[in-house]
Amino acid sequence: MKQYAAGFTGAGLFRQEIREVLRLQGEGLSHKELLEYLIVHNSFHLQSESGIKERLQKVNQRIKTFDQVLSSNYLNGTRYDENALILYSYLVTYRFPYEFFIECVLYNYQDDKNVIRVSDLDYFFERKESESDEVKYWTPQTKKRMRQSITMFFRECGLFAENGNGEYQLNPLHINSELRQYAEGKYPLLYKMTILR
Repeated sequence: MKQYAAGFTGAGLFRQEIREVLRLQGEGLSHKELLEYLIVHNSFHLQSESGIKERLQKVNQRIKTFDQVLSSNYLNGTRYDENALILYSYLVTYRFPYEFFIECVLYNYQDDKNVIRVSDLDYFFERKESESDEVKYWTPQTKKRMRQSITMFFRECGLFAENGNGEYQLNPLHINSELRQYAEGKYPLLYKMTILR
């Protein structure tokens, strides 16, 4: 099992970056050629070569979970497909948000509680602190950034809708029927995101 890490606080949606890298990979560029293209064309709109390399590393870490079908759906599908695949790549890459999804989001939805409260997130953090020294020794600032990152990803990708008063309405993600059927057999986590069961 992956170690807990707070590194996902620096992860962004990287919507356009993922699209560009998948497009270039689809054209058959090697990693070296792809990096060179990104630097020459400044496709990530970053100021330094080291920033481009770091961003590419983060994007590659996320899209390594995609096969040809997922990549094609990201490039050619709907905005809903794109959102679901962004959230999927985030969850399979980072253990802490994945466990939050499984232990809180799915649990609440299956228990007919179609909301997540800030207190649910707080309780999840407390439970993880008692289970792991890694989590226990994270600073309050790190934990705050982690909460913000998790809720931002879930909200931006459509799984959460803000209700106000510290509550988020849970919404199963919508994807095209072919992708959903494919996910059911091959990518159970992606499928669970569409049914929350």
